[in-house]
Amino acid sequence: MDDKDRHPEFRLPAPGMALPVSFGYLLGLIFVALAVFNLFRVSQIPIIYTIASILWLALVVFVIALNLRFEGGVRQYLVNRLGSYSSAHFVRVVPSTVAGNNSARPFSQNPF
Repeated sequence: MDDKDRHPEFRLPAPGMALPVSFGYLLGLIFVALAVFNLFRVSQIPIIYTIASILWLALVVFVIALNLRFEGGVRQYLVNRLGSYSSAHFVRVVPSTVAGNNSARPFSQNPF
């Protein structure tokens, strides 16, 4: 499949997920800020704290980079993340013949 044939996908979050997602992002940002703060005080803290801070920041960057790659770029990554705050979700419906399947049925036909 070519990139031009690929349609962006939007994973629909479960209803009411804005608060837990916000809490998770806030918790992650607090730990990132703590790691950066520790790196600014590198001469005043034990080396193990510095190593832990570097490893934490590397893990965060690695996870975000993998998400960017697997979700199709920065734009799609941000759409997926901001989707949990949306009050209305839209779904694109593509007939199965367009998707490559030749067994298309009319919408009025009962699939069972």
